[in-house]
Amino acid sequence: MSFNLPKSRYHFKAQPGYFVYTDPSIDNTELPAIADNFGLAEGKTWKGLLDDIQAQNKRSGETGEVYKLIYAARHGEGHHNVAEAKYGTKAWDDHWSLLTGDGELIWGPDPSLTSVGEGQARDARRIWNNLLSEGAPDPPPLPGAYFSSPMIRSAKTLYLTFEGRTPAKPVVILESIREDFKDRHTCDERSKRSDVAAEWEPKGWIIDSKMEEEDTLFKSDYKETHETMAKRLADALSDIFERTEGIDVINITSHSGVMQALFRAVDHDDFKPKTGGMVPLLIKGTRRSNK
Repeated sequence: MSFNLPKSRYHFKAQPGYFVYTDPSIDNTELPAIADNFGLAEGKTWKGLLDDIQAQNKRSGETGEVYKLIYAARHGEGHHNVAEAKYGTKAWDDHWSLLTGDGELIWGPDPSLTSVGEGQARDARRIWNNLLSEGAPDPPPLPGAYFSSPMIRSAKTLYLTFEGRTPAKPVVILESIREDFKDRHTCDERSKRSDVAAEWEPKGWIIDSKMEEEDTLFKSDYKETHETMAKRLADALSDIFERTEGIDVINITSHSGVMQALFRAVDHDDFKPKTGGMVPLLIKGTRRSNK
């Protein structure tokens, strides 16, 4: 099974010291979905972080190293999340996740956000607006590029989070950052490409040309281990680095499994983010010599 991605041209490493998420004394599972000031570490400033990134990237030709700030966001609560909470994870994994609903809830294929999930995305927008308000002493940098999983819950979260702001570049929908493949959970079967296009292309979004009309990935018997999922995300992150040459700040809105695989791919503390959560990462990508 393939996502039509070339092998990663980088070795990735999350840089410690800039965010609370890399502080070994802090239990990341105890932090709120979106930490205060996006989790910027005490004594650090957004301006200082950007200055560090830009200084390092000026030396990229000599070092082969590229630094980017990644806002990794998880979608808000979806109907499948409510169903898992209703039945418990074991019963969900063993039985209910293989169905599309229970007569009360519908969670597959490709479920949307609940009203709570939409509220979580709007909460994220309010946090952004507050941090970027006029007179804010040290505002965080907005992304210069945006990427979304093709699943409705992720795309809608990204849209609601940044609604009212014109992205510097169009949002790009990538198949490579959709949720992991495990035991045919119907919530992870995506909509047809034409349906995704009908929803998001009128808003100026771009769908990766490699995405097929039918979800042949879900219809296969393919399953991903933690290792294969981390490799997929390393390859996807390499693709994103190549697509965003000269852009230092990126937003990626996806899923808990994708974010955890991303954490493993960049040697970051691996934990499950809360729905509607966002974890910033400063990532160093070192170009491999055998391109």
